[in-house]
Amino acid sequence: MNVNSRAGNGIYNFLHMNRCVTFFLIVFYLAAGFFLLGPYRYEIDPDGISYISIAQKYMRGEIHDAVNACWGPLYSWLMVPFLMAGIDPLLASKILGVCIGAFSLYGFILLSAKFEIKAGIRNILRIAAIPILLNYALTLTTPDLLVVCIVMFYCTLVFDRGYPSSSMFSGILCGLAGAAGYLAKSYMLPFFIVHFSVMNAVWFAKEGTPGIKANIARTWMWGMCVCVLISGMWIGALSQKYGYVTFGTAGRYNFARTGPGMKGDTMLSMGHAMLHDGFLNMPNRTAINAFEDPSYFDRKFWNPVKNFHHYLSVLLINAQAAVAAFITFSPLSGAVLLFSLFIFVSGIQRRSPSGFLTGVLLMTAGIWTLGYMLVVVEERYLWINNFFLLCLAGISFGEMGRYWPRAVYKSIIAVTVISFLFAPVKNLIMRYNCGRDIRELSEQLKMSGVRGAFASSTHWYLNYYLAYHLQSRYYGVSNNLYDCDRLKNELEKRHCDYFFAWDDSDEAGCFFLKDKTVFSRGIILEGVKHTVTVYKTGNWKE
Repeated sequence: MNVNSRAGNGIYNFLHMNRCVTFFLIVFYLAAGFFLLGPYRYEIDPDGISYISIAQKYMRGEIHDAVNACWGPLYSWLMVPFLMAGIDPLLASKILGVCIGAFSLYGFILLSAKFEIKAGIRNILRIAAIPILLNYALTLTTPDLLVVCIVMFYCTLVFDRGYPSSSMFSGILCGLAGAAGYLAKSYMLPFFIVHFSVMNAVWFAKEGTPGIKANIARTWMWGMCVCVLISGMWIGALSQKYGYVTFGTAGRYNFARTGPGMKGDTMLSMGHAMLHDGFLNMPNRTAINAFEDPSYFDRKFWNPVKNFHHYLSVLLINAQAAVAAFITFSPLSGAVLLFSLFIFVSGIQRRSPSGFLTGVLLMTAGIWTLGYMLVVVEERYLWINNFFLLCLAGISFGEMGRYWPRAVYKSIIAVTVISFLFAPVKNLIMRYNCGRDIRELSEQLKMSGVRGAFASSTHWYLNYYLAYHLQSRYYGVSNNLYDCDRLKNELEKRHCDYFFAWDDSDEAGCFFLKDKTVFSRGIILEGVKHTVTVYKTGNWKE
């Protein structure tokens, strides 16, 4: 009786301690996140402007224009309550990001508990996740952190050792996670279909009892049905608006812009219509820029089989970008992955549970990365891998502790964890007060009476940010800077009120309204010195 009582008290104390640690970590994260809102509240990026604009459309009831095949709706839906409360949209996006980060931290706490990681190491990794999540929440306005959050909760379900014998409720929850992920970002739909199927096949092959195998099949069926049912509703809405069946156009656009003959210095700038196609028409009457819906950009799908050599070069560049994303997060990522692979191989030979779960984690990271490598890779697309790396590091530390001297073991933990923190902390420092200079320039332009539709000579990104703050329509960068007549016709056709000439572009000698300069100034934006001259282009006839 005493032994059982002591065991029961020990379990209770352990669970109580874990709840206290979880509560403390989340409160600390939220306190740090809200404390840092001020310096990062003006951070702005092109994707974020699109999501904010879509959220504002939902708030105003412009449902048809808000439905968008490129940008998933969930992030904008979550932003609507903050906008309805009267919070400034940029600040609302940061508050939302911090809140999503808190759920992501809880998701990581649950996920890390699924692996054989010592309690002390597990808590160190959870603490290390805080600055990583703060970096993602405050320095970009995208749904990528929301996707990270959803994937971690989904993995918590499907990695659970009790999953094979679980009820249909587990399958339903997995299906809900897959559908939520798709509504956040269209990439999640093919990922979920592939990964959920492979994961269930792995469990099916691992379990020998016919009853459990049948249960796994039922769980898979429930998960797929729920995901397809919910996703199908949004696919139907998209297909009705665009006139063809589609689950999203982001992947198609990104693939099309990397085709043969597309312009661009890097893979991220290659083929972007707003950088290379001149003035672009607005997708709807309240859009700030055509980038609000790239579905309408003139980009043709190309055949990777017929253009195999070109596609091979695209795959190589994407593979290099994926490796760079791992190294950027930590120079020791490669070592962690190699040691994890060793644990997987040796664990399978010993039939160790840690070896199996390590392999599952490596497989998940591989499927996630490979899917993006087939189209285009950007660092933020692979954020979820960084949390998988934290878990793999924790598993590796446990294995090292069995064989390596204690002093060496502790030193490796310290160096590895510090390597995980360097990049996010550095980025937080570099992005401190980012966007405030553009906000201040927009206020100066307003004081000079600059309000209305405009186009520019160059610097699409900076002008897009200014257009957001000025609440003006921005038609893009001119391709006819040296042809006065064509430039004038383009400006008149789109009823542009102003033309922004940046840096040395006004030396082209084609500005027919030099005597109507309304603003001219030398400024420093994002650490780079610029000069901007704003010309009043005229009152065009309707």
